[in-house]
Amino acid sequence: MQTAQHLIGWLHGIRYRLAHALRRRSGINARPRAHPVVVSLTSHPPRLSTVFLAVESLLNQSFQPDRIVLWLSTAEVNAADLPDTLRRQQKRGLEIRLVDENLSCYKKLIHAIEKFPDCHIVTADDDFMFPRHWLRDLYRAHRRHPDCIAAYRGYWFSRRAARELRPYNLWPPADNATEPSFDIFPTCGAGAWFPPHALGARVTERQLFMRLAPDADDIWYKAHALLARTPTLMARPRSVTFPMIFARGSQDTTLWQTNERANDAHLKAVFTHFDLYSTLSRADARGDPARLYRRAGRRRKRLFDIGLALVCLPLLSVPMLLIAALLKATSRDRVLYWSKRVGKGGVIFNMPKFRTLKPIATVSAAATAAPVDRTAHANAAREYESFGKFLRYTSLDELPQLFSILKGDMSFVGPRPIEPVEAGLIALRAEKEVDSLAPGLTGWAQVNGRDLLSDAEKVDFDMQYLSRRSLWLDIKILFITVAQVIRRKNISF
Repeated sequence: MQTAQHLIGWLHGIRYRLAHALRRRSGINARPRAHPVVVSLTSHPPRLSTVFLAVESLLNQSFQPDRIVLWLSTAEVNAADLPDTLRRQQKRGLEIRLVDENLSCYKKLIHAIEKFPDCHIVTADDDFMFPRHWLRDLYRAHRRHPDCIAAYRGYWFSRRAARELRPYNLWPPADNATEPSFDIFPTCGAGAWFPPHALGARVTERQLFMRLAPDADDIWYKAHALLARTPTLMARPRSVTFPMIFARGSQDTTLWQTNERANDAHLKAVFTHFDLYSTLSRADARGDPARLYRRAGRRRKRLFDIGLALVCLPLLSVPMLLIAALLKATSRDRVLYWSKRVGKGGVIFNMPKFRTLKPIATVSAAATAAPVDRTAHANAAREYESFGKFLRYTSLDELPQLFSILKGDMSFVGPRPIEPVEAGLIALRAEKEVDSLAPGLTGWAQVNGRDLLSDAEKVDFDMQYLSRRSLWLDIKILFITVAQVIRRKNISF
């Protein structure tokens, strides 16, 4: 799934490795400014060998910063552990500051605010390579609105009620948000410009942020921007993604992955503690999930489903007839198994599948007086037909669902249809508004783990799909599904 990102990152990595090897000039501004510009970032041991690529991109900016500071914790890194790549960059302007405490993601901004209170501070992540005009564009946004935070990536706040926010993964991107607003939630990793004193004096209260949002620095900073009445704007009309640095082992547990399920809890804790709900706009049409995917997009998706189903049915009719004939020849039971499933909006529908399990043996009238071995009875229900396991193994038992797609009960891509007895998952989907989607033959959760995921993880992936869905994403998921079925990846039964 990340092949293209890896390729782009690899090509830019070559570029900055060459720059690191060949360039000797300083990347720091030599002319004094009234309020110096400090680019601040942090890193940890798994990325220490590759962070020089991010620094190299920062040393090659068209608008040069006055300082580039890399904050490292002595709890993780010793001075002797610094790689030669960073030592060479120190001669060109990089400052490496070792601090005793380990504030995790907060290191890149909290220490800079304390050490450089009258400076403009620009945050950057250690796993991005930033283009040449990255800092210039942030500076121009700052010049248009000097008292605002400027960011490359952000989202519109979205609420369900006066004191209840929608799940973070459902917030729409802050596109065309080049005018200041309190309703924009900026993220710091791709770059955010903080003017002096933009976050107020209490932003450095360590005990409080480590209690309320230990791994969610963006939430903490936004809360203090609201308290200080500092609005946000986007540096460009759309959020930007920069080439990533892929270091082996460093992406296994990223902060983004850690925050996937924790952000909602952190948001609630911070907003409740500071009573921030009233600081946001009450108008929330931009955050309505029904508007995230416009009517034209929903119409295109439906036409795509119908068109693809009409193409697939003639091509798969012979295999489907052959499977039906084999099932009929090897069993006295029905060829199709109709299962009640929960559809869009919680509506129950009948979903067809080729029957792969033997029917539960009926107990004869003569045997009803005798005790029933319920364990053996349950095991009998899990016995496969003669080639039922093959159908499950190859996912061919799902083919009749093409008719459900034509009918409109299902889509090619969406959350997998679940049984009405799965009350916990149904409630979780309703809470996260995933039930606004039609169930799918495959889905974003299926290609990211399928049977190996917990219910919470499945809903998280479905939320990602809900907020980012597009026709191209559907096509991508379908191709990945075919590849995984061929490779038998992430399937257990």
